[in-house]
Amino acid sequence: MRLASCVPLGLFVVSKLSQNLLAQNIFTWQEIRYKFEAANLPLKGTQLNIDGSRAAELTSLRPNPDLSTGAMQPSRQQGVWRPFADTQVSPAIRHLHERANKHELRRDSAKEPTAISKSIQLDQERGVMFNLRNAFVQVLPAKAVLQSARGNLDCWGRELAISCERRRTEEWK
Repeated sequence: MRLASCVPLGLFVVSKLSQNLLAQNIFTWQEIRYKFEAANLPLKGTQLNIDGSRAAELTSLRPNPDLSTGAMQPSRQQGVWRPFADTQVSPAIRHLHERANKHELRRDSAKEPTAISKSIQLDQERGVMFNLRNAFVQVLPAKAVLQSARGNLDCWGRELAISCERRRTEEWK
């Protein structure tokens, strides 16, 4: 009698588990990769480093004029302090003239951090994608095991139903 009351409950649990497992989304490798790249902050951070290095590289290529102003204020006159009465403003423009090939050397030295940043970003992306691909590949056998387990549960549910039916027929005899 106890077995007969457990069978419907067991079949209900097996059917609900299989429904929940079947309701999951199935993603391809490309979808997983795009989702991961969109949400991976370290890769975005290294991309920002590359952008910063490029900006520094561009600023090193520009001429470097310097525009400044200076103000000089003499001391008090006739015993009275007047803050801006005798202020003398002197604007100045300066430009550094680089000798020989210093500009090219400065440009090349500014390109090196950009190349290093790109190399670091590619290395990090390669490592992260390797780990992600490895995890994705490990999920495939797990899916096969899950499908096998579902088949086993279905088979067990049928055997349990047959066993329950046999018990009922034996009880009626």
